[in-house]
Amino acid sequence: MDILTGLIAGNWIAILALIVAAIAGIIVPFVLHYLSKIREARQNVINQGSLTIYINTSARVEELCKRIAGAGNADTSESALSALLYPYIINELYYLGLQTISDIDNSLKEFENNIVRFAKELHKGRVGISRGECIKILCDFLMAKNRSIKQMVEYYDKNSIHLPKEREPYAKEIKTAYEAAIKNL
Repeated sequence: MDILTGLIAGNWIAILALIVAAIAGIIVPFVLHYLSKIREARQNVINQGSLTIYINTSARVEELCKRIAGAGNADTSESALSALLYPYIINELYYLGLQTISDIDNSLKEFENNIVRFAKELHKGRVGISRGECIKILCDFLMAKNRSIKQMVEYYDKNSIHLPKEREPYAKEIKTAYEAAIKNL
């Protein structure tokens, strides 16, 4: 009897081990897949790290900055957009409804020609453009496209962007540049 009980008990342990292994074989790949999706989503969310990587590696950003510089007869600079501007730009991107790096990339693609014309109007006589500056220009373009001058000034006030006496003139300047750019369509 003792030998039979030992065999049955040993089989139950083996069966239990097989069940646990089967469950683990299903759950572990699922958990790993889920974790990779979380990691991917975190990389796609706009923050200083993801924006820096995007600006430094995106062929679209590089090409668009070159086109903007060429349209205004300016030089492109290998220096990147100042990291001091990132918090303001990120906040503005969220305000404008761009939540992910993919949203930025899609907007740059969708409005590429308009952004070049807008930048040409906005930055007449400018000496140079930094890598990634097209992101800030996208923000200005979308701000002028989707907001009134009053809404822009309120946003600048709330977020301490520009000196107080410069806020309304800047809002008018980007609105005027936007209107001139779309008039040329």
